[in-house]
Amino acid sequence: MPWFPEHDRIHLLLILLWVPLQMLALQYIRGGSEVSVGSSLAHYLPTLPSPTDLFLHLSQLASWARQRTTLLFSSFRKRPPRQSAGIQEEPQEIVELHERDHVFFGASQSVRKKHPPKVRFRVGDTVEHRKLGYLGVVVGWDEVARAPALWMAMRYPDLQQEIRVRDQPNYRVLFDSRTTLYEINPIYVAQEDLKDASFTEKTGRRKPRASDDDTLPIKHSLLPEYFDYFDSNKFIPRPWLRRIYPRG
Repeated sequence: MPWFPEHDRIHLLLILLWVPLQMLALQYIRGGSEVSVGSSLAHYLPTLPSPTDLFLHLSQLASWARQRTTLLFSSFRKRPPRQSAGIQEEPQEIVELHERDHVFFGASQSVRKKHPPKVRFRVGDTVEHRKLGYLGVVVGWDEVARAPALWMAMRYPDLQQEIRVRDQPNYRVLFDSRTTLYEINPIYVAQEDLKDASFTEKTGRRKPRASDDDTLPIKHSLLPEYFDYFDSNKFIPRPWLRRIYPRG
C-alpha cells in the first residue's frame, strides 16, 4: 500500500468512522427501534472496498490520466504562418475561425496539396449525418482529427472510440438549416458518421445556381461565404477556398 502523510491518514480515519457514527446517532434518536446497530452496520460495511481493490482502482485511474495527458500534448499544433499581404483577404467570419492560437476543426489555412485516398469526401460534396439524418455540405477536412484534447474527451467518452476517430479523416460540415432545429455554424464530424448524399439534377435543371438560391439542396446563410454556385450535383468553392483545397 502507498504511504500516506499523517494529516491524510487522519482524514481517511474520519471518513471511515463517519458511517458508523451516523448509524449510532440514528439508533440513539430512534430509541426503541427493533433494528440493531450491528445489523445496520453490516448492511454498509460489505460495500467498502478492500485495500487491494482500492489500490487497483487507483492504478487504473492513474493509467487513464496518463493516456489523457498524452493525447492532450499530442493534439497541440503550431499556428500556420500568415499568408502574404498580396493574397485576397478572406471574409471576416472565415478569418475569425483562423485567427486562434491553435487552428482546429478543419479551419487551418495550410494548403492541402494532395487529396489522400482515405479522405472520402471533397470540399463541396453534399453529405448526410448517419445518426442524426442532417444534410450538409463539406467546407473543409483534416486527414486526421485536429481538435483540442478536452473537446475530444467530452465528445467521445470511450477512449478506444476517441483513438479511432483521431486516426481517421474529420470534416468541417455546414448543415442544412431546414433539417436542424436552428441554423448552426460548421460542425466537426468524423468520417465514420457521414455518408454520401449527392443530388443529381434532372435533365432540365443543369444550369448553375447561385449559392443563395432557395431551391438548393442545402440552405444556410453562410453558403455564399464558402461557395460561388451549385452546379449539377456539387457546390463550387470560392477562389480563397480553392487555394486551400486545390484538389477538393
